[in-house]
Amino acid sequence: MWTYVKDQGLADTVSRLASCPLLIRASLPLCRICSKIFSRDPLRELGRALLVLGGLLVAIGALLYLGGKLPLRLGRLPGDIVHRGEHTTFYFPIVTCLVLSLVLFLLFWLFSHFRR
Repeated sequence: MWTYVKDQGLADTVSRLASCPLLIRASLPLCRICSKIFSRDPLRELGRALLVLGGLLVAIGALLYLGGKLPLRLGRLPGDIVHRGEHTTFYFPIVTCLVLSLVLFLLFWLFSHFRR
């Protein structure tokens, strides 16, 4: 492990780190992975991110707009705990949380499965 020695200076320490063959060999697979994930064209990546964000916004908007017409409304599923007191209301949507967790798990699994 290289340590910074006050007498030798920071430039010398950095040059010794850069010449370390173990550090260079360890960083090569990381560079290959990064080049596959991130393309070199930043405008293309920005466009892709905006398309995904727009699609998510449309899906969330449609769910909110049509949510009242669905047979089972999220937040009002059987099994959600609601306790109404005299001056307070306690609401814990446990079944809604489980359903949303399952749906998100399936979406992420499908996304990772088709990405391979």
